[in-house]
Amino acid sequence: MRLAPADILFLSDIGGELDAAQDAGLTVCQIVRPQDGTVPHPGVPQAPDLDAVTTAFHLPS
Repeated sequence: MRLAPADILFLSDIGGELDAAQDAGLTVCQIVRPQDGTVPHPGVPQAPDLDAVTTAFHLPS
């Protein structure tokens, strides 16, 4: 499979991982779950769950 890095959606709840993925050119989204104590990371899209990610990034369901 040959994809451009920007065509890959990387999901994480950890800011450092999101920064590294962005630095590599990937599209990122932070999964923010308040019940898990996730700290929102500034400057990246955020979603509470995979359904919200699907909607936000216009992915097939």
